[in-house]
Amino acid sequence: ILGDMGWFPAKYRRKIEMARLWNRLIDMNDNRLTKKLFLWDKSQNRNWSREIKLLFQMCDLERNFMSNEKVNLFDVKNKLLEVLKSDWSNEIDLTSKLRTYCKFKTDFGKEPYLDIVKNRKHRSLIAQFRCGVLPLKVETGRYQDIPIEYRLCSLCKQNVIEDEIHFLFFCNKYDTQRDEFNRNILTIMPSYFHHSTDQRLALLMSRELVKMTANFINQIFEIRQNAIYVIL
Repeated sequence: ILGDMGWFPAKYRRKIEMARLWNRLIDMNDNRLTKKLFLWDKSQNRNWSREIKLLFQMCDLERNFMSNEKVNLFDVKNKLLEVLKSDWSNEIDLTSKLRTYCKFKTDFGKEPYLDIVKNRKHRSLIAQFRCGVLPLKVETGRYQDIPIEYRLCSLCKQNVIEDEIHFLFFCNKYDTQRDEFNRNILTIMPSYFHHSTDQRLALLMSRELVKMTANFINQIFEIRQNAIYVIL
């Protein structure tokens, strides 16, 4: 009835299930032991009843709690979605490693790559790239307490930080592969190079291009790993 909620964080799915259980209990005959226990727990403001009351207060449904009325699950879901969007937005603003993520992710919701990129390895790599945890120097340098300005790319001579933007667009270690990738992109989106780097990043994460992008990230990351091992 509520559609696919598999992408909802578990704590929010649990709250919706609580509201669903509330409706079942309200419909239950008052003579049933389960209903009696529920009404007693509610009268004592204990445990589960306290938690469901807080949920309904958050969803502006406290009247339903006080009068033992069923709730509209869509109203609960929509309110939780508002809270989830707010939490998500605040987390982006406060988390430095989401520096790349905030360049292309402006709307809350399930991303197309989760369905489009079928190869599990490719899907994992693009997810890591998006979330700023792909093991590039900008990320691995944190583990060694290297100041960010010294987390430089060791595969080219540009003397710049190896972050996601450098890795995807500018490191000349991958020029051959990037040229082929760009040619393929232009067959689908001829105006691609008319956009800024940040705009191109957003386009690469779009439904039309994300599968090709995931394949490209996998290709150049393999080159990077092989080269890093040789350097070490």
